[in-house]
Amino acid sequence: MGSTRNDVEAQAGSVTAAPSAAVAPAAASALPVPAAPSPASTAISTPGAPASDAVVGHLEHPASLVRFFERLADLEASRGAGDVRIAQLGDSHTASDYGVSVVRAQLVARFGDGGRGFIPIGQPYKRLFQAGELVSDGTDFEPLEGHSSGGRPAGDGCYGPSGIAMTSSIAGARVYSTYGVAATSLEVAYGEAPRGGSFEVTIDGKKAGRIETRSDARRAGFRVFEAADTPHRIELRANGDGEVRVYGVRLDRDKRGVTVDALGINGAKATTPLDWDAGHTAEQMKHLAPALVIFAYGTNELGDSTTPEAHEQAFVELARRVRAGAPNAACLILGPPDRAAKSGTTWTTMPKLDAILAAQKRAA
Repeated sequence: MGSTRNDVEAQAGSVTAAPSAAVAPAAASALPVPAAPSPASTAISTPGAPASDAVVGHLEHPASLVRFFERLADLEASRGAGDVRIAQLGDSHTASDYGVSVVRAQLVARFGDGGRGFIPIGQPYKRLFQAGELVSDGTDFEPLEGHSSGGRPAGDGCYGPSGIAMTSSIAGARVYSTYGVAATSLEVAYGEAPRGGSFEVTIDGKKAGRIETRSDARRAGFRVFEAADTPHRIELRANGDGEVRVYGVRLDRDKRGVTVDALGINGAKATTPLDWDAGHTAEQMKHLAPALVIFAYGTNELGDSTTPEAHEQAFVELARRVRAGAPNAACLILGPPDRAAKSGTTWTTMPKLDAILAAQKRAA
C-alpha cells in the first residue's frame, strides 16, 4: 500500500502531495517519469532508496502500486481488455468531487474515457453536485445511511458503495437525477430483500423496465440499461409493494478507458465504513472491481477524540474489508489536507495533524 499526503508545507516524516499526485504513474517503465519534485518534497525524500521504490514527487512506496501502473500501461498500449477502475472512499472532500474531478480529467485525457462511473441518485444530501456532472433534481425517497447509536452500529449495514441508499415503500414515490455526462449504459444498483418491492425505471422520459427486488435473502442487485452516447435523465418510481432500496447508477461507455468513483460521505471518518456490513462491503467492491482503491480520511479525526492508534487500526481493518472483495486492487492512502484552528486573530495548523499522518503511514 502506498501513502501520500495532501499539502506541501508541513513535514511529518511523510511524503507530501497534491491530490492530483495521488496516482502519479511512476512505477511502470512504459510511463514517463514525472518532473523533478518540488523543493519541499526533495527535502524529505528517502536518500538511497531503490529506484524501484524511490519517492516520486510526493508519492511514497510507488512500487506498491505496480499492478495499477501496469494496468494503465496496458490501457495506453491498447493491450488487455476492460476499463481501469479507481474508487476513492472518503469524507466530504471526496463527496464534493473537487479534487477527484481533477484526477479524473487528467487520467481520462491520457488514457481514455471509460465512463463517469458510480454516482448516487436523488438527494442523499441537501445538494449533491459533482464536477458539473450531476444535478440532483429531487426525490420522494428518504436517505438511509450507516451511523452509530450509543457506540454501536445502527441499521442493517447495507447502503451500497457510497454508504448512503435511497429508500421508499410508498406507491408513486420517485427518485430522479439528470446526469450531465455521456453514457452508453446505465447500471442501476439496488438492494434485494425478502420484503423488497418493485420499481419502474424511466430513462429520458421513456419507460425502460421494471425491477423486482424481492428475494430470499438480502443481497445486492444490478440491472443494466443500454442507451445512446448522450447525457441522460433517469427516474425510478416505487410501486408500493415493499421496500425499494436504491444505491445509485453507474455510467459506462462502450469505449475502453479510466473511470474514477468519488464515494464520499460528508463528515465521514475512517471508522464510518466499519459500521457497514462487512459482507456487503466485499460484495460491492467485487462488483466495482477497482484496480486502485484510495482511502481519503483524517480531516474529521483532527478535531475529535479519535486517537492516532485507533485511526491506524481503522485503516488496517478497512483495507482488509476492501481486499476481501477486491483482492487484486492496489491501495493508496491519501493524507488529509492542512486544517487550521483560530485563536484570537491567528490561524494555526491543528496539533493532531502530524500524529494522524504518522498513523496513516504505519497503516500503509
